[in-house]
Amino acid sequence: MRKSILGQKTEAAIIGRYQPVHNGHVGVFEEVDDMGLDRIILAIGLEGKGRTERNPYTFEEIHQMWLPIVRKAKTKVEIFAIPDINDQPNYAEHVEDITGCNQARTIIVSGNQYTLDCFTNFGKHYHVFRPEGKSPMITEAGSSFLNATEVRYRIKNDLKWQHLVPDSTREQIERLNRTNYETAKGGQYAEQRM
Repeated sequence: MRKSILGQKTEAAIIGRYQPVHNGHVGVFEEVDDMGLDRIILAIGLEGKGRTERNPYTFEEIHQMWLPIVRKAKTKVEIFAIPDINDQPNYAEHVEDITGCNQARTIIVSGNQYTLDCFTNFGKHYHVFRPEGKSPMITEAGSSFLNATEVRYRIKNDLKWQHLVPDSTREQIERLNRTNYETAKGGQYAEQRM
């Protein structure tokens, strides 16, 4: 992240769904951690529709993926669940109410333009930063940089994915996959997580 966009900002809110946490997310987090801020708000967006192909992981599972990374941070990190309210004009205020962020001290970091627009329109004037894909690759899912859709695609299609995620994500997904297998083996319905 360019220091020139920080100005007098003392904290950053990194907002995403992290379905799952991958190396690109970690790279952005580490870049923000190196900025010398007082606080990082790690905001985990939740769509509230239960497990879906697009959102196969719960808040707690994503939280577990992030914990080892957050524990190494130089900056104070607070993790928040941000339920989606499907109300773009009021989303920034919703995030403010949950996290305590405000436009005077907080820069908003997200790879989702729709999310960033919530913080620059509708009477809000946050400084925002959209990270560029730092992991260029020709993906199986058809994009040109690493994203969570690519990781989910690879998991679902039994392609190599482990090198695209931190160890904590790999371990969490493998644990969930074992649980699904054991549940299915026991004759019960195993929920599809990918």
